[in-house]
Amino acid sequence: MSALNFILIVFVVNLMACQINATCSDDDAKKIAGCYNTTVFQPNNICGFKKALQNCVTDATIKNCFNQNDFIKVPFATLKTDATMFVANYIQLDFICESDKQLAKNKRDCLFKMNSTCDISFRTCDVSQSYVNCVAPFAKTQCGGPASCMTRKATTLQACYYYSDCGICSNLDYTKNPINGLCSDDAGYISGYNAASITNLKFSIILFSFVFLFL
Repeated sequence: MSALNFILIVFVVNLMACQINATCSDDDAKKIAGCYNTTVFQPNNICGFKKALQNCVTDATIKNCFNQNDFIKVPFATLKTDATMFVANYIQLDFICESDKQLAKNKRDCLFKMNSTCDISFRTCDVSQSYVNCVAPFAKTQCGGPASCMTRKATTLQACYYYSDCGICSNLDYTKNPINGLCSDDAGYISGYNAASITNLKFSIILFSFVFLFL
């Protein structure tokens, strides 16, 4: 083995070790807090907000820190329920502004007008799970299969705003993105729209909620 090959092998092994051992540091947590506090929120351009936040935090830090166990290091997310809510919110932002944004444009009005008799209180974990299973068929009947899938993903994540141990909310992790396994009928829409709703302000950080879509 040549000296050059040996050096290359050592470099690759060290690089792999760094990737495997990547963690959410205290500096990462401080950066996240700073980015949320300084990123300018625009009600009419929530996807622009998401992109600016992503650029500020960086993909590497998002990968390392946007999970239920590590986000709790961020100063404004001192409780597990807080960490779960923020991770769920970012996953919502990511899919509504990336993979499903054209679908959101096409079906938002339909979902606004949709009629259902489902209990939307989210007062317990069981009720929130029942709501998902109730509202998704209504969305399919009135707005189509892709809209129903988007509704299922959004409302499943909505439970994570209230509970840290309910369904997919347990051990919630952006990189594993558990909503991808819920359904796939929303796949295949073309990107090109900024859409979502805004409902919750906490520690001067704007969050958005999908609840109003399904009243």
